[in-house]
Amino acid sequence: MKTRSTKKIHFIKNEKNNTNLIELWFPIDSRDENIAIRAILPRLLLYTSEKYPVEYLIEREYMRNYMLKTSSGLEKVGDQLLYSFRLVIPQKKNINDFHMKKAIQFFLNTIYHPNIDTNGFVKFEEERNYVRKRIEQIRKSKFDSTVEEVLEILDEDGSLINSLYHHQDQLETLKNKDVYHYYQKMVNTRPFIFLYGNEELLEAFHLLEEFYKEFTPTHISFKKVNHFLTLHPSVKTIEKEKPYRESILCMAYKVRNMKEEDRILLRLLIHILDSNVSRILNEKLRNQEKLVYWATASSYSKYGFLGIGCGIYKDNLQVTINKTEEMFQELNNYETISKALSLLKERDECELLRIKDDAYYEYDQYVIKYFGVKETHAELTKRFQQITPEQVIAFLPRLKLDLIYFAKGVKDAD
Repeated sequence: MKTRSTKKIHFIKNEKNNTNLIELWFPIDSRDENIAIRAILPRLLLYTSEKYPVEYLIEREYMRNYMLKTSSGLEKVGDQLLYSFRLVIPQKKNINDFHMKKAIQFFLNTIYHPNIDTNGFVKFEEERNYVRKRIEQIRKSKFDSTVEEVLEILDEDGSLINSLYHHQDQLETLKNKDVYHYYQKMVNTRPFIFLYGNEELLEAFHLLEEFYKEFTPTHISFKKVNHFLTLHPSVKTIEKEKPYRESILCMAYKVRNMKEEDRILLRLLIHILDSNVSRILNEKLRNQEKLVYWATASSYSKYGFLGIGCGIYKDNLQVTINKTEEMFQELNNYETISKALSLLKERDECELLRIKDDAYYEYDQYVIKYFGVKETHAELTKRFQQITPEQVIAFLPRLKLDLIYFAKGVKDAD
């Protein structure tokens, strides 16, 4: 666990980029009853403001102030939730008439002077409808909605179904005044402040220090939290009729006696099954056996399980399950694992080189290390490089099929 204070402004110097970055992170309450508020609030801030109540007007001002990019969103750092507000601006050496003070003030105004009236946020109903439409899009997607149903079945303590998709009732009963009160509580404390760029950001440093000097700093403890799911003694099988033109099979594999150090092996196994250098899953079920239209594998290492999903002919259910189990048996081979590992390690080394060229790579590494609850890209790559075929082969027998969920379509796709 690491305890951090919002009192300090962090200035990470970078002379290579042509842009500067400013980011504010507001710690927020993570209680389940606030899921709807957290989903709608970011859209109520940066898209309009008190002075610019229409979206195209504020976008025009963004351009006039050379604000190259603004964004906001929810971040989960360990067990702590934070709202992040990001501003990307040019450097004066590249644009002579850029005014740092105007850009900073405009950015802060979008957060602290939102588009409100006596009822709360003016755009509340409009943004609530937008969120409703996003949820409806997921419900209409046969694979996405099937995955969400599987997560509901697997869920043990609410950790797997903590999105608005599973709590839409909160959105329907949400009151504008509740969102506004939540917003006031959030912005009335000092955020974590990060600056990334050249010496020109010293002006931003002083402006933000002056602006936040009367705000109360907070002390937040960040800790890594896992929710490893229980492995049941027998496989649970669920079948549901669906109005799809194809059937979808989802299988959840859990790890017996899952530990924190197993997470790297679980994530690595996903890459062995389904990556751009090792597509064993598709090779087995689609190319060799001709059983599926498509197949994909996903790692939920925080929860200690691996998911496999595929679109299949409805009469191929049992044989697909059998062949998937057979695939895992065939993986228990030193030559197969060694070859896949070699390719993956080479790919990850190349990928790290690409990531290091990203404009905000050094900034991302700084923030990850500061909060201290997850590995940097370089640390993850190093851990991958140290995995041996023997470790993977020893891990495989601990992976057990726990759930079969079959969404049976009305007829097979053409």
